[in-house]
Amino acid sequence: MTVKYRRKVIYKELILGSLFFIPGILFAVNEPDNFFRYGFILVGLLHLISGVYQLKVPYLRIENNSIIRGGLIRRTLKISEVKEIRTFAGDYTLFTSEKKMKINSEYVRKSQRAELNGFLRSLEIPFEETPSKTYNYS
Repeated sequence: MTVKYRRKVIYKELILGSLFFIPGILFAVNEPDNFFRYGFILVGLLHLISGVYQLKVPYLRIENNSIIRGGLIRRTLKISEVKEIRTFAGDYTLFTSEKKMKINSEYVRKSQRAELNGFLRSLEIPFEETPSKTYNYS
């Protein structure tokens, strides 16, 4: 099972990248002596690379009894080692005896959220939902 990045997240990275990269190029052409102008180009390129990476690589892959979260730093957890799953504000946190992995639901496509939720609930692992706080206003 693969869970792809949400399109809104990808577009945000690509737009931010172009908003930094294009003015950076214009500033570098107009004032090549100013070293700080090249920072715009660098930040723009990093955002563009991140957006293209998110287009090509899925956010989560569930295969061979393991969960692999993509990104610049790839995280892997074996499903058999997961001891507990907690949810808070729609995000999932998977705990093993040594590691934990957070799955940000804002990065998951809306069409795949129910599928991911169903998969995580189908595992025979304790599932703890953090209730929302209730406040007494007196």
